[in-house]
Amino acid sequence: MRRHVSFLVVAGWGGLNAVLLSVLAVYGENSLVFWLWGGVVALLELLASSRCSPPRARAPRNR
Repeated sequence: MRRHVSFLVVAGWGGLNAVLLSVLAVYGENSLVFWLWGGVVALLELLASSRCSPPRARAPRNR
């Protein structure tokens, strides 16, 4: 199955957020921030890995 460019964009966005979250860990941020931001990163990666295809055009009906 061929992956679309949108998969790469969402996966890259989630990866960038994971890097930013690790930067916050270095600076000792509050644990609530890790839960919230980490949840968003996980959600982005789940959306990127979903295999939803765009809706297909419907064929015209013969009357």
